[in-house]
Amino acid sequence: MHSPAPLRLALVGAGRVAMAHLAAADRHPELVEFVACADPSTAVRTSLAETHPGVAWYPDVESLLAGGERVELAVVATPHAAHLGQIVALARAGIAMLVEKPVVLTAAQAREALAAVEESGVTLVAGQTRRFARDVEQAAMDVAAGDLGPLNAFAGVSLQNLLAYTGGAASWFMDGAIAGGGSVISHGIHIIDVIRFVSGEDVVLADAQASTGPPMFNGADSDTAATLQLAGGAVGTLLTSYRTSPDAQRATIDLFFDDARLWSDSRLDDGRMHLDRGGASAAIVDGDLPDPFETQLIHTVDRIRGNAPERSSLRQNFNTLATIDAIARSAATGRRQPVEER
Repeated sequence: MHSPAPLRLALVGAGRVAMAHLAAADRHPELVEFVACADPSTAVRTSLAETHPGVAWYPDVESLLAGGERVELAVVATPHAAHLGQIVALARAGIAMLVEKPVVLTAAQAREALAAVEESGVTLVAGQTRRFARDVEQAAMDVAAGDLGPLNAFAGVSLQNLLAYTGGAASWFMDGAIAGGGSVISHGIHIIDVIRFVSGEDVVLADAQASTGPPMFNGADSDTAATLQLAGGAVGTLLTSYRTSPDAQRATIDLFFDDARLWSDSRLDDGRMHLDRGGASAAIVDGDLPDPFETQLIHTVDRIRGNAPERSSLRQNFNTLATIDAIARSAATGRRQPVEER
């Protein structure tokens, strides 16, 4: 049987996260061929030209589209505030997309992006990489099977030191006008989305408080504490920070059921999900875990070719984005907020 030709891949944005996507692409030349990059950085262009000669370079997505380069899949990994315009432009050009989280900044923007994508008929995969981790996928299947009893409560913590991440340098992540927020939208989003994906439930209510302090500015939250309620009635908490001490950085998730606890801790056992039940605790998946960027890319290509069901579409990601929106509104108003529906 003849294998289909690799999809022609463009990077839109070539920062740190884009390099993780490119590394996954390089491991699968049978799936994608890296042909173009849109990024204004001449330093990145010089560096990548050594490892990927022959790739066409453009300063922005508009130049890429005007240049006539044939592109079938774009990985969008630019500063968050640029995503919506790039999604609309790529959709109108008929180009499928894998868009880094957050896909867009608000529920209103999500509706606009969804309209553009569905009108054009292109595939858009939301880059929530944890959905493509084998242990998280297994946890979701265990919950869906109903063997753990009902979900009663949950807790999520995501603590980072942004200055440690940037090596002390200034970054657009610190600017609320460009990042669309701070600790919640940039890394707490992973916690929210995993809780939704594993539980199989949407968030319906948010009650939050937030603070802003250096190095964050333009309204970007440095620290946020929120209480959330899922559609099935379970309640839980979310704590995020961008200015924890470097040795305290971690991401943890706890899901409490009648008969069991599912949990993960980024400091333990590669951060994989564990199941505590009947006095015993064990990882729910043994052995090496595949790189989720790699499994995400494989899924994206399969979706484009019509060979896989949806796992992280924009429709499926809408509630995650709307939850972040509700958390921001609650923190700004001091009142509990409903999570908007599509």
